[in-house]
Amino acid sequence: MLKKHLDKNWLYVEYWIKKRTAENIAKEIGCSETNIFSVMKRRKINRRDRRWTKKQIDKILELNAKGRIFKEIADYFEGQKTYDAVRNTCYKVLKIKSKYNPAVREEKTRKKISASLQGIDIEKWNGFKETDNALVRKSIPYQKWRTKIFKRDHYTCQKCIRRSGGVYLVAHHITNFSKNLDKRINMENGITLCKECHMEFHNRYGRNKNNLEQIKKYFSSEALDLILKYKK
Repeated sequence: MLKKHLDKNWLYVEYWIKKRTAENIAKEIGCSETNIFSVMKRRKINRRDRRWTKKQIDKILELNAKGRIFKEIADYFEGQKTYDAVRNTCYKVLKIKSKYNPAVREEKTRKKISASLQGIDIEKWNGFKETDNALVRKSIPYQKWRTKIFKRDHYTCQKCIRRSGGVYLVAHHITNFSKNLDKRINMENGITLCKECHMEFHNRYGRNKNNLEQIKKYFSSEALDLILKYKK
């Protein structure tokens, strides 16, 4: 049976009539965005103009001025531009920063996060408590590991290549922190990300069962040079 994305009529309708992005179609099919574009090329389906219009740029600036975060701006352009396209244009072309502030959350959200970190259901939540994971992160060995990761990566986010000074950096664990106790301070299990890229990674892949394959998909090949020795 012919796979949906190999059917020219189906792909044309989804991409041109329904105005879906190649990234969105790829997620449904279970393949890469590159694969979708490759099929479109073979089926002679033209790509939408990837250039930004003045009207679109003005809208980004307007939404940013209203305090909208990048995800909210990307939601406005759903079907026209991908999140990555919006984010890269904001950072690299317009030189604007995300309005997202993880420290500002509603009480209800903070309780849910607290319950999740404690490994309990929200119904059993009985106040904010410092978890074992939080205590480990405050330990001297962990702080030394974090600093070594930053120094090795030249205090630069390995995804967007922004340096410290204008961004908040995070030492990201390749295999997730809470489930792999023996790899928490392993140098080959860490890489530097900025706050926004770190959040974007976990929005895509979640916070459980993180692994090297996810990193390979998320990072460019150049950014992987520092962690290719790592073995699961």
